[in-house]
Amino acid sequence: MEPLDTSDEDFCLYAGGLGTILSLACLVQVFMAFNSHWFTTIISILFVFTAISYIMLIMHHRVAPLLVLISGILILLYVLLLVYLFLTATAIVFSWILLLLLIYSNLITIVVYAKGLPKKFNLIAKKAKEEKDYWNDKL
Repeated sequence: MEPLDTSDEDFCLYAGGLGTILSLACLVQVFMAFNSHWFTTIISILFVFTAISYIMLIMHHRVAPLLVLISGILILLYVLLLVYLFLTATAIVFSWILLLLLIYSNLITIVVYAKGLPKKFNLIAKKAKEEKDYWNDKL
C-alpha cells in the first residue's frame, strides 16, 4: 500500500512545480537586474538550491521537506537583507516576485509539515530500500 494518496501526490506535484517556477523566475530576475559580482553568484546559488528543493518535493524524496524549510529560511534572510538595504537607501529596487516566493515557501513548508509528509516520505524511502535489498538477494 502506497502511503501517499492522490491528494498528497497532487499537492506535491503542483506545489513543487509552482515553487520551481517561482525560483527560476527569481533566478532570471537576478541575472537580468544585477551585474556580475560575487554577491550575485551567491544569490543565484540560493535560487538554484530552492528550485532543487522543490524538484525533490515533486519526486517525494525524504529530504525534500527539510530542504524546503532551509530554502525558506535562506530566502527570509535574503529578503531581510534587501529590506535593510532598501531602508538605508543603499538599494532602491525591491523584488515583488521575491516577496511572493518568500510567502509561498513559508506557506508550503507549513502545509508540508501539517500534512505529515516527512513521515510519509520516510516510509516510501524505507519501502524502496527494503525492495532493493530483497531483489539484491534474489539476483
